[in-house]
Amino acid sequence: MQNIIRKDTKFIYLFYGIAILLSVLCVLSLFFEYYKTSLLIFAIPLLIFVYIKFADYFKYFFIGSLFVGGYYQWPLRVQLSLLVTFSIIFFFLTNKDTLIFNELILPKSIKYSASAIIFAVYISSILTPFISFYSLYYATLFFVFAFSSYVIFRSVKSCEEVDKLLYFFAKIASIAGLIIILQILITGNLRSVGITQFAVIDFVAFAFVTVLFRNFLLSKIDRYSLIISIIVLIVLITTQSRFAWLGFLLTSIYGLVVSYIYSDDARIILKKRFPIFIIAVILAIALFFIFGLEKIITSRIGNVSLSLFQNADDKLVSNSLESRVFIWIIALNTFIHNPITGVGYLMFSEISENYNILPEFVFNLFVKDLDAHTTYLNFLCETGVVGLVSFLIYVITIFRYSLKSIKLSKNFEETKVSILLNLLVFFIMVHSIYSGAFTMGQNAFHMHLIFGLSIANYVLLKNKDKSTHNKRPNLFGN
Repeated sequence: MQNIIRKDTKFIYLFYGIAILLSVLCVLSLFFEYYKTSLLIFAIPLLIFVYIKFADYFKYFFIGSLFVGGYYQWPLRVQLSLLVTFSIIFFFLTNKDTLIFNELILPKSIKYSASAIIFAVYISSILTPFISFYSLYYATLFFVFAFSSYVIFRSVKSCEEVDKLLYFFAKIASIAGLIIILQILITGNLRSVGITQFAVIDFVAFAFVTVLFRNFLLSKIDRYSLIISIIVLIVLITTQSRFAWLGFLLTSIYGLVVSYIYSDDARIILKKRFPIFIIAVILAIALFFIFGLEKIITSRIGNVSLSLFQNADDKLVSNSLESRVFIWIIALNTFIHNPITGVGYLMFSEISENYNILPEFVFNLFVKDLDAHTTYLNFLCETGVVGLVSFLIYVITIFRYSLKSIKLSKNFEETKVSILLNLLVFFIMVHSIYSGAFTMGQNAFHMHLIFGLSIANYVLLKNKDKSTHNKRPNLFGN
């Protein structure tokens, strides 16, 4: 026994010694501006830790990878989140029968709707006039997105674990937010996006919804959650995304209604904390004016105009809505020419020039290499009516199950998690109307993460309800 302890102690000392040495080398590399060497040195202990702890924390590694943006290889859409997902899928396929994963069974409607959208995506990649290696590869990427959702579904074993994962996402969002705030202070660029890049715009909105309902409106207020909420709120403001603000606002209103209707405890909490909420809003507004943040909001709202392309100056467009109109024109023209099965998943940005009806300089400036800028329009022009209908059925089915989960919840903690998941699915559905982010990359993985957690939560609650029902005594005998 003593020999084992001594071996463990030696291993710990060796590990810390190597870690200290690598840290010193990392700092020296930065000092002498050997940035790639510094990154490599930093990556070595990190990769060793990930390898050792992968079985225990792979879900957390997956969430963390979502906050590292940038493409290492654009044509293949290779990001850190994609590489981590491949590792997790391989790990699942080689360990799916072990105790690491649960034995939950997908509801039949989810199986059928998921199979339908995957089939529609592959059909679009084959029947497209632009069939190629890339059209088939992008269809396979969608399968990877969907399969990652299934792996998450098979990975959680309790509602409490679902809650931890959602809160972990908010924590990482606050860390990414701190990096952005530092970047703003150093560079002076208010619309900095940090290492997460543009996905952070949506992520901080999701995180703010999570903390607001999980830790303020449906639970006890704690100092740590307050810090997280302040950070993500600041970043939500500095990124200046009116669409993220709109999604947050609509989801918050919907969340208040759902919480009030479906939870007696939540109703009591909401009534008690309404005065606190009003005071917090007043203080927040005061702080905005003190720090000058109100100028950001008023400038962005002031740019909103329902009159398109009627600019007083010589600018072709004056806001993002006008630039999106150009994209939507080409996307709709693409759909008109390929109405049934589209041009292939993720192919619009690759082939949009073939359906251009705008002046060439306008197309090159506002449309070239971009997606359709709404998730639903992306599916419409890339997978046709077949794909869009399949996707809508899939999303609505998941939303229905997230709503059923609230009704199945037996205690306040279960209700809180179920309401939160329902709000996040609602956010995705609403945000998809004017945002195309959920069709690829970090946002796509995040969407399917939410979907997997939502269905897992429903099945866990359903199984628990059946188990409770079976344990009830038979008053009438056998």
